[in-house]
Amino acid sequence: VLKVKTTGGGPWYSIRGIQNAPVDFYLVEMRFRVLERGAGDWDLYWGDEAAPSFEADRRYRHSPWPDDEEFTVVQYDLEGILNGALIHLRLDPTGVAGTVLEVDYVRFGRISDDSDEDGLPDTVETDTGEFIDARDTGTDPDEVDTDGDGFNDGVEVSVGTDPTNSTEFPVEGIKNYTLSKVIYVVETAIEDNEPNIQIGSPTSFSIKPSLPKGLAIDSETGIISGTPTEAREAADYTVTAKFESGASAEFVLNIEVRNPYIQYTVGKQTLLLGKTLPDYELAPKAFGVEPTSYSIAPELSEGLDFDEQIGDIFKAPTVASKPVEYTITASYDGYPDSITTLILSVLGNPTVTIDPETEIEPYFSLGEFDDEGDITKWTKKGKVADLMVEEGFLLFETNEGGGGKYIYTKFEAEGACQIIEMRVKVEIGARWRFYWAEDAPARTGFGGVGRPFHYSEYEDDGEFHVYRIDFSDATEGKLIGFRWHGSASAAGASYEVDYIRLLDSFAPAPTLAIERSGDDVIINWEGAYTLQTASDISGPWSDSDQTSPAIFTPADDLAAFFRARIN
Repeated sequence: VLKVKTTGGGPWYSIRGIQNAPVDFYLVEMRFRVLERGAGDWDLYWGDEAAPSFEADRRYRHSPWPDDEEFTVVQYDLEGILNGALIHLRLDPTGVAGTVLEVDYVRFGRISDDSDEDGLPDTVETDTGEFIDARDTGTDPDEVDTDGDGFNDGVEVSVGTDPTNSTEFPVEGIKNYTLSKVIYVVETAIEDNEPNIQIGSPTSFSIKPSLPKGLAIDSETGIISGTPTEAREAADYTVTAKFESGASAEFVLNIEVRNPYIQYTVGKQTLLLGKTLPDYELAPKAFGVEPTSYSIAPELSEGLDFDEQIGDIFKAPTVASKPVEYTITASYDGYPDSITTLILSVLGNPTVTIDPETEIEPYFSLGEFDDEGDITKWTKKGKVADLMVEEGFLLFETNEGGGGKYIYTKFEAEGACQIIEMRVKVEIGARWRFYWAEDAPARTGFGGVGRPFHYSEYEDDGEFHVYRIDFSDATEGKLIGFRWHGSASAAGASYEVDYIRLLDSFAPAPTLAIERSGDDVIINWEGAYTLQTASDISGPWSDSDQTSPAIFTPADDLAAFFRARIN
């Protein structure tokens, strides 16, 4: 299952760029269950060929969802609403933190006729005479039993036998149990665990080895029920069913019984500096009897507090911190302690210094813009004019209106990789917005907790100024990507950029290999470097992908000079 937990305002998950969806598909179906629920409505957004973006007029809002922790199948009927094929889909599970759900599947299709009423849609009964899978059965859509073996086509597909082969047919057996692998808790009654019989009529059930104390199997129905009374390690239990035909079948369950314990649904959380935590958002879930007390080690980050009665972490952090692993211990009357861990980080905003008095070296260049080659490191989006280099400056211009107005780059560097510095002249200014990516789990993209950062205190005097952006308090890892929105509003903007650098950082050590092959000398190197060759090392640069081959100018008849430029 896909596990989803909302950790802040405006949460959502989506799929973009759905490929080759048939235009006659109109039904979105999801199977999921809600484990914890925050306040607010749930929204489904979609984008089609005519209108691909997520907008309020392409939204379905619903509340409430079932919150009984059972899986639910929900269908959204978009028939007559879609304009062309579906290409984007997004679900917003409430607008706040604290919602936890598990998604079994998300499907898109249409309802198909079942002409022979065998339980298979006509669209999957392809009438080829060859069974491929449940979506291409090869069966006749007008015949209930295509191979004439006495078993319904739908039944054969459901149990995994070939409905086009009369020599292969279902046999009596147990398809599965409600829960085939399960954890129970001492002194907590279990829900009935029932067998699903794939075919046949059982007359009796038995199980080996004996179930944990307090649990029992009904010899007539195969249902396992009861209240376990002692802990037992996970083990396999074989259920044997006997059928009216005299046949028997086995099915293996895995059952564990634990003493009461605590657990966090998500083992790592990113907190925002100065933001107060909602009540019980960081309290562990208790399974079985409630603990009598809780403790935590080491001490929490400044500003946070810990409730020793319910295990909740609350208040607002006042100091930024990198990820720290905390050990939470729950104590019980009559049972062993339960220990779990939680990783917390506290992130603040980047800080910006204009025209800093000190220099920081070394630096890893993201663009000196001495020539057009530096533009290739950057990608522009939407409402950004073509990037150009003139007189040693990058011209970065955004157009009016909505849409992306940003440039971005990804990179790999060594060192601290926490500070970006850029020298910029504002010709026409607008509010800036920064996104960044890090080499930390779940933070390698430009989204994520704590982003974006808005900035509007730039100098608008027509002169060049240096902007040093320190991400030390805003990151869990090293920077690996930077995105600059030149205008975070509908207004246009224009800038001249002298350079953009990653300070206190340097390029990975290059690997340069030179070998001779016949009359050729082959020079190999790693990374997006460029190569120059000329007698006086002053010839033009050449891209490493050889789209602009290096100019070879011998120093004399016997030698040549080469120079590899890294960044």
